[in-house]
Amino acid sequence: MTSPLRRLNDEIDRHRQVLLEHYDEEGLHQLRVTIRRLRVFLKHFDGQDALDQRREWGRLMRFSNDARDWDTFINFARDALTTEHFEALHPALLRHQEAGRRLALEVLRSKDWEEHVTRWHVFLDQAPDFGAADFELALTAARRDVGSACSRACEKDNRKRWHKLRIAIKALRYLVDSSPDLQAQHGELISLCKQLQTDLGDWHDTVIHGKLLAQLVVSGDINNSLLPVAERLTTVQARRGAECLARVRATMSHRDISQAGTGFSKL
Repeated sequence: MTSPLRRLNDEIDRHRQVLLEHYDEEGLHQLRVTIRRLRVFLKHFDGQDALDQRREWGRLMRFSNDARDWDTFINFARDALTTEHFEALHPALLRHQEAGRRLALEVLRSKDWEEHVTRWHVFLDQAPDFGAADFELALTAARRDVGSACSRACEKDNRKRWHKLRIAIKALRYLVDSSPDLQAQHGELISLCKQLQTDLGDWHDTVIHGKLLAQLVVSGDINNSLLPVAERLTTVQARRGAECLARVRATMSHRDISQAGTGFSKL
């Protein structure tokens, strides 16, 4: 199954070119999603070369973290605050957002990116076939990872375990929706993954937003006059995070997927 790698390679190149012509936050998001999809497949290739490629794609993607985080934080603040409070905070948010975007675009234009892509194309040309049997092994492993992560998240409620569940569900979804045939075969599973992925992704955004809010306070971007704004954002962020995890727990309870990883394998 080398064709998904080539298709994802073409998508990465297309998203990059569009971003270099005109930054768009949804475009950056789609680039990041495509790189994640690629890394999911690379995880199931044997050998050091595949591991190195997976790590390099992950390293390059991390340079866009700040851009994505501030993009989503500004949208969160705009939604949570009054127009007056948002406009008072917006200049500080914009400085951080622009710095994150500059870094992301610098990396996309960089010699580092070009050199990695050259090495990646060599790997792509030499990559072994990834057949049906390989896919079934990967799918079995991904189901097992989700089941284990579900069980651990239900045993102990902490951020690290919810984060691991979020990552495991994304990896499973990216395998089973990688072609129209697979989408038709695994429609129910994909639907469940999407529901959980959305709620866990929204929860993760609240975690990131909490960290950015603390950064704004420490840096002095939020001064005494803006403390009511910080309090409002903290309240909304905490409430949304709790609501997201409540939806995740309800879904897992309703779909019976929290028992030793059996739920996903039943679908």
